[in-house]
Amino acid sequence: MPHITTEPFSSPDASVVIPTHNRVASLKRVLHALETQTYDMSRVEVIVVADGCTDDTAAALAAEDWSLRLTLIDRPQSGVATTRNHGAEAARGRLLVFLDDDVRPAPGCIAAHIAAQDGDGATVSIGHLSADPEGNPPGWWRWMEWQLEKQYSEMLDGSRPIDGLALYSGNFSVPRDLFLDVEGFNTELKACEDTDLGIRLQKAGARFHLNMDAVGWHSGYHDYTAWKGIARKDGLWDAEEALKMAYPFGWRELLDGYHDRHPLVKTAARRLLDRKTLLPISVGAMKLGASVFGMLRLREAERFGYGGIYALLYWQAVADGVGGAALLWRYLDADESALTEAHA
Repeated sequence: MPHITTEPFSSPDASVVIPTHNRVASLKRVLHALETQTYDMSRVEVIVVADGCTDDTAAALAAEDWSLRLTLIDRPQSGVATTRNHGAEAARGRLLVFLDDDVRPAPGCIAAHIAAQDGDGATVSIGHLSADPEGNPPGWWRWMEWQLEKQYSEMLDGSRPIDGLALYSGNFSVPRDLFLDVEGFNTELKACEDTDLGIRLQKAGARFHLNMDAVGWHSGYHDYTAWKGIARKDGLWDAEEALKMAYPFGWRELLDGYHDRHPLVKTAARRLLDRKTLLPISVGAMKLGASVFGMLRLREAERFGYGGIYALLYWQAVADGVGGAALLWRYLDADESALTEAHA
């Protein structure tokens, strides 16, 4: 059954768009959480876009009697950016609320997103991606959760800007017209498509609101290999965009990010980047140490271990992206002209 639809609904207050791929159990938890929202969900449409699912997502959803105004759109696999865009195009609400299929909205989540919109069509509400209180994440993902909460704290105390760089696609809302005006997610990107969207929304005049009341409990944990892949994708993205000089953060963001690192991490990076044999051995040793700290519940030491691994892999990717560690160090040692001349 490719579509599950309710009666026609011409003007919902909001459209919740959920991309999904072979996570039917997690998806059903998200949908059941939407059924228990404090907001009147009879005024909200929910659009699930199945991205080439092979786990009988359509049949599993059709087998339940949902109280939601639910539409399921089943499409060939095309990637999460295209899938989200398709859901937005099918939506009829003035406001789009994007949730991932592993982000379970707390009861007040949808109400908080709708309340954040002031009617001028230019507000992007960044929801609070919180650790699932029912979850048991591995150590590397505990570090990710801690890192995200640290970023929220910095945005709340004013030491980090609330802007397009802070946009995470798992829990946010945006006026539909504004989303379509910037042509949605970039379907050519394989990673960081949410950051790219945030920057383009910012350039279009959007204002960003950190909405800590719009809580989404995140329970989708990556395995260790995939987590390391995130570090590499982030590093390559930052290197590429810095080279393009297309976005306001550019090289200054890379420079500040490096000098803010712990001295031990910076020393390790200096000695290990481009050492193709020594780097993985060192990362393996750090993983062993972090695992031991985790078993002993020494959380600060565990976080430091996984944070060091992430930093090394990230900076190796940045070095690969700009043309090697030697060129990267030239810039980070204050020769800002080195990179622009090398890539002129």
